[in-house]
Amino acid sequence: MSTRAVVTVIDPAQIFHVYTHHDGYPAYTARRIRAALDYAWELPRFEADEWAAAFVAAAKPVKEQHGGVTFQGGSIRLTTDWRAHGDLDYRYEVTAKDGALWVAALKRDPGELYTMVFEGELDALCNFAGVEKLPAAASRPNRFRTAVDIVDPGACNPSGIAHAVIEACREAREDGVATQRDEAVRLIVTQLAWICRANHDTDDYGALLEVCRRRAGPGGEKHQH
Repeated sequence: MSTRAVVTVIDPAQIFHVYTHHDGYPAYTARRIRAALDYAWELPRFEADEWAAAFVAAAKPVKEQHGGVTFQGGSIRLTTDWRAHGDLDYRYEVTAKDGALWVAALKRDPGELYTMVFEGELDALCNFAGVEKLPAAASRPNRFRTAVDIVDPGACNPSGIAHAVIEACREAREDGVATQRDEAVRLIVTQLAWICRANHDTDDYGALLEVCRRRAGPGGEKHQH
């Protein structure tokens, strides 16, 4: 039997609801919420309409198999209200508090009542639901090493550097760092702007490179001239 749920996204001005036809239990919903971070505005900016769209983008399948049945993308859709569905197993409320996602999970009791089974930040929801943690920082690609390895030899492949920007932004986000202020992201973007002969500010180029060399780990200064 499908585990149906509605995720309600709330900000002070508006509310949006997303219906999930199956896999609405806390563990899978926590994974979907975490995946939506890659599509949404970077926190602390949080707008319910934009974040609901990000959740749909992260969760909506093109085609998937579930219990031997093929589901198309209609299994994830906008809905008018969670109250419009009398067969929900769970419902969730997603908002932002102090610049972090805040999630409430409510389980339906027999009848029409719901009991809150969790309330807190996304990481705590993942722990509560038994969701696997993201790889530890030491086992992920080190964005500072990547930045040094790009600029010291003078990398000149725009496509490769652009992919490095994406991965550096992802890692910075996982570390809770605003990407526009992250030294590694800024240094890689500076290199991309330079090889594309775009207008860019290089006044702090040396300072950015020094931070990345220091935080790149062993060998981070091997290319230093």
